[in-house]
Amino acid sequence: MRTDAAVQQAVEEQVARPAAPNVTRVGVVFVHGIGEQPESDTIREFGGALLDWLQRWHGARGAELPVIESWLSYGESASRPARFTVHLPKSGERGAQTWVLAEAWWGARLHAPDFVTMTRWAVQVVFRVLGRLSGSADRNLYRPSLLQRPVLERVIRGISAQFLLVGYALVQALAMPLIALLFLLAQLPGPLGRAVLGARLFVVQQLGDFYTSLNDDIQAVHIRNSVAYAVKFLVVQAGCSRIAVIAHSHGTVVAFDALSSKAIPEVDRVSTLITLGGALNNAWSLRRPDATRLAGDLPPGIQWIDVWADYDPVSGGPVDRRDGKGPDISLQVNNGLNVITDHGGYLRNREEFLSRVAQELESPGTPKASRFFPGAAADEAWRRRRGDRIVALVSWRLVAMIFFAALMLVRMRPFDRLAGDGEAAWLWLGRLPFVGGVVGLLDTAGQWLGAGPPLTDVLARGFAAGVWAGAFAAFYLLLTWPLFAIWHEAEGKRSVGPEAPPRSQRAQIIARSAVAITALALFAKAMSAL
Repeated sequence: MRTDAAVQQAVEEQVARPAAPNVTRVGVVFVHGIGEQPESDTIREFGGALLDWLQRWHGARGAELPVIESWLSYGESASRPARFTVHLPKSGERGAQTWVLAEAWWGARLHAPDFVTMTRWAVQVVFRVLGRLSGSADRNLYRPSLLQRPVLERVIRGISAQFLLVGYALVQALAMPLIALLFLLAQLPGPLGRAVLGARLFVVQQLGDFYTSLNDDIQAVHIRNSVAYAVKFLVVQAGCSRIAVIAHSHGTVVAFDALSSKAIPEVDRVSTLITLGGALNNAWSLRRPDATRLAGDLPPGIQWIDVWADYDPVSGGPVDRRDGKGPDISLQVNNGLNVITDHGGYLRNREEFLSRVAQELESPGTPKASRFFPGAAADEAWRRRRGDRIVALVSWRLVAMIFFAALMLVRMRPFDRLAGDGEAAWLWLGRLPFVGGVVGLLDTAGQWLGAGPPLTDVLARGFAAGVWAGAFAAFYLLLTWPLFAIWHEAEGKRSVGPEAPPRSQRAQIIARSAVAITALALFAKAMSAL
C-alpha cells in the first residue's frame, strides 16, 4: 500500500501536467457557508449546478462537455482540495479554455462556543436580520425601477411586501420570548432537554460558526486559510493563470477576509470575486468595534460582483459598506420572492445567475464578449420572462393567503366553529397510536395547572387555525407543483438553448392563474362548508 506522501506526489504530478498551447487555464474556488457540510459537498452542489448549465448549453448546440478529471475527497488528505476539470473547446474567435473547479472547505476548521454565549448573541443576530429584511420589503414598495413595470406587478409586489412586513413584526414580537423559552428548556434534563436538542444544535453549530469567525481571531485565520490553500493549489499545482472565487452566505465573509488580508501570495492571480446571498452586511455590523479583520479592501485587480435577492434573509439586500468601497457590480436577481427559499435559490436561477457566472468565468469584466452571452435583447427577454412567472406565483400565494383569512372568518362567524374544530382535531389525534399518549399527557398537565375554559378555547382556536393552515398549504403546494414548478423548470432549461425567446408568455400566465385561483377558491369553499 502506498503511503500518503506517495499518493500526494501522484496527485500533484497528475494536475501539474503542462498546459496545452493556446489554452487558458482558469481556476474556480467555491466557498460554502455555515453548516455541517461534509467535504466535497460544496464542489458537487455548486460546481454541479454550473456544470449542468454548461452541459445543457453545449448539448443544445450539438456538442458535449465531459468532465475530464474528478478528484473528490472524503477525508483522504492526498486528494484535497476536492475538484473537477472541464475543457471548453475553441469557439469562433474565442479561444479554448480549461476550467479547474475546486472547493475551499472549512466546515471542520473551527470549534463553536457554548450554548449560553450563543443564545445571548443570537438575539442580536435575529433582530439584525429582521431589520435588513424589513428594508428589503420596503424596497419592493418604493424602488424607482419598479415605476417602469406594469401597474399590476407593482400592486402584487406591494401587497406581498406589506404581508412580509406584518410577518416580520410578528417574528420580532415572538423572537425574544421564544429564545428565552428554548434557553430555559435546554437547561432541564430528561425529555424536555432532548426536545430542544435540535434548536440547541442550530444555535451552537450554525450561528456558532458566524460568531467564531467574527470574534475568535485564531480560528478565523485558520478558516480563511482554506481559501488560501485552494488558490495556491490552483495556481502552483494546477497551472491556472487566473482565479475566480465564488462564495455563498457566510462563505462571503471567509472569502473577503482571505482576499483582503494580504495573506495569499498568489492573490494577484485572482481576477474575480462573486458573492451571493452574502453575510457581509451582518458581519460588518456585528463585529467588535476594535476588530481589524474585514476592515481592509480587496486588491485593486479583483472585480467584485455581489449577487442578491430581495427576500434572502441572509443578505437582506445589496452590500452596504459605509465607506463606499463596496462591490464593483451589484446584481439583483429574482430567485422566487420567497423568504424561505430565496437564500438557496441562486443555483437554480439559470437566466440571471448561472448564465452570468459562466460569462464572467470565460470573459471576466466583459461578459458580453463570452460565447455564453445570448445577445442583449435575448438576455433581457429571458430575465423578464422569469420575473413575470415569479410575479404570477406570488399573486397565487397572495390569493391563497386571502382565501385562508376569509376561511378563518367564516369559521368564527356567526357561530364560533373554530374552537370546535380544534377540539375535534385534538380528540382525533388522541386516538392515534403513539401521538395519543402525548396528547393525553398534555391534557393531564393542563388539568393539573388548572387551565380554565377561556384558555382552553384560545388554545383550541389556535390549534384549529394551525390544522387548517397546514391543509391549505398542502393543497397550495400540490396545486402549484404541476401548474408552476414543472413549467418554470422547463422554461429555465429552454433559456439555455440557442433559440430566441418567445415574444410573450402572457397567455400562459393568464390561463394558469385562472386555474390556480379557481382551484383555491373551490378548496376554500369546500373547507368552509365542512
